[in-house]
Amino acid sequence: MKKSNLWILVLLISLVFTACSSDDDDDDNQPDKPNKTEMLAKKWIAEEATTAALGKVYQRGASNNQFDFDNSYVEFKKNGTYDLLILEQEQGTWAFTNNETQAVLTSTNEESTTYTLISLTDTTLEFSFDSYYQGFAITVTVKMKPE
Repeated sequence: MKKSNLWILVLLISLVFTACSSDDDDDDNQPDKPNKTEMLAKKWIAEEATTAALGKVYQRGASNNQFDFDNSYVEFKKNGTYDLLILEQEQGTWAFTNNETQAVLTSTNEESTTYTLISLTDTTLEFSFDSYYQGFAITVTVKMKPE
């Protein structure tokens, strides 16, 4: 009788230990989600640009664009530098600010522009910034895709 009680106890203990598992999910097989710097660090080309006052001023492939951004790009690098071509070539440094909701680009001539991130994924970059057009302050929203 004592031996059967001992075997029952061993069986119960072994069931308890095998039934319990760690609360940690086994995410070793899942790739790490890229952070914002990793998602941003690539060459981007413009898909669309809009302003509240002028509406859509650029759409890739359209023939009636008010502005031509077909050859424009911005390339963000993980080391905090960038290359940009819109109307002319520009280089400088960039950094996230405001809890990674904005990026500040500072050109080599020390001019800084703040861009507000609307959306950032591996395949989409959407941001807005304030500018001037014919003497009027405007907010421009740009959608980009990786080259």
